[in-house]
Amino acid sequence: MTVTRSLQCRRSLLRDRRGSRIVGASAVTMLMSCLLTACAASPPPYTDASEPLSPEVTTTEMVERRTFDTVLSLPATVVSGLTFQVTAPASGSVVEHDDALAVRLDSGREVIVGERARIERLLVEPGAEVVAGLPLAEAVHEGFVLRAPVTAEELLRLSASMDGAARLDRLARAEGEVLGSSGPFDCDLVDPVPSSTDPALVQEGDSFLACVIPASVRVLTGMTGQLVVTLASHEDVLSLPLEAVAGTVDHARVSVREGDEIVEREITLGGSNGYVVEIIEGLREGDEVLVPSPSLLE
Repeated sequence: MTVTRSLQCRRSLLRDRRGSRIVGASAVTMLMSCLLTACAASPPPYTDASEPLSPEVTTTEMVERRTFDTVLSLPATVVSGLTFQVTAPASGSVVEHDDALAVRLDSGREVIVGERARIERLLVEPGAEVVAGLPLAEAVHEGFVLRAPVTAEELLRLSASMDGAARLDRLARAEGEVLGSSGPFDCDLVDPVPSSTDPALVQEGDSFLACVIPASVRVLTGMTGQLVVTLASHEDVLSLPLEAVAGTVDHARVSVREGDEIVEREITLGGSNGYVVEIIEGLREGDEVLVPSPSLLE
């Protein structure tokens, strides 16, 4: 199975959300409760370790090294005049400028925040010491943005990708698509940390991410689309197609072909792009694994 690299993979995810088959848009590294929505059914498990392989029922896939991104794909809506929270990109002290805020790092360098938005209300007083990700102010972005609600489960996955300023900077970029408009486009998140200005929504875990729609993309308020955020990159890792693996992030298994026999084996999973999944432990490069996974076999 050929796996496309970073941008091609994300564009495939966007295209698939319009109607073709996709197995979640799930990634298993970031504290997911269930990896394989298509493999989560619970028929009797395949446990006969000596039954010959039936090529009429199954095929096999080799454990191969691949490079792919773990992504979070979110349904989104075009809005304008979005109110959002500006957060600190790194630890430091808050500095107030004429039309914006900045965080002064220990090195003395100042990082501007909320640069393309209008600051409406300060949440932290100038001079205060802050840590990366802390909300500093409420701001308004006047142009069109693609707004995507984030569930509690998705917040967990995002939080695992926000460990440190470098990762926050990486999450500042996303890819979007508006249905009925032009194809996928790169876009800047208004802020890399999900936010909500409504306390009731925060209590429900219903925050949002939003990215700025480029002026070249023609949209109207209310149009729908997709927002895709890259959480992690996996370089040259052992992997399998998702349909070859059964179970959850904590308890996964595969059926391995060993000569004329099939042996069920427990494995440890890593990240996924919705098509393939990283294999951390339990398999070696070149192992032959049955497709579909054990839980789908009669």
